Amino acid sequence: MFRPLLASLVVFATLLTTSTLAAQDAPPLGGLIGNAGNGGGAGAADKIIEKLSPDVVIEVLKAEGYKDLQHVPSTKEDSPDAIFVTYEGRRVLVVVPNGGDLLQVNYFVEEHNATLKKVNDWNRNHYITKACILSDTSVSMGADLVVAGSKKTTMAKFLNYYFSQLAPFYKEVCEE
Repeated sequence: MFRPLLASLVVFATLLTTSTLAAQDAPPLGGLIGNAGNGGGAGAADKIIEKLSPDVVIEVLKAEGYKDLQHVPSTKEDSPDAIFVTYEGRRVLVVVPNGGDLLQVNYFVEEHNATLKKVNDWNRNHYITKACILSDTSVSMGADLVVAGSKKTTMAKFLNYYFSQLAPFYKEVCEE
């Protein structure tokens, strides 16, 4: 009953993500890292992702040229595995919540000069990544992508865009 609605939402989210990625003031996705210049080098067969797993995420990250990866399997049955990616000295947490329909990425900064104004300015100007001051006094930049029904190249473009925003986020939100 809900499957056609879910499929329509996934297609809409994929189209929205793809068009929004190109519309933001950011460097072009092509050539950022690894094979991204050829339309996303997310593997030989760009099949539709039915259910995401950490192995698929790692496969896409490796195909895009990310080398410093650490997969930490969950010790709890109801908690997702963690994938840590270090890019330009910044450590990013990538999670596939249980269910495999969503990809979440987060970059946390503990020592920062973030203010509510800087966070609000960032969020006003960025539609995919969102900044947040957390209760433990750290600040984060996160983003979510609905991946069920999309292709690996869409996920690759999303990840490349996210990683391209780490340095601007740090400069605009975390520095003085």
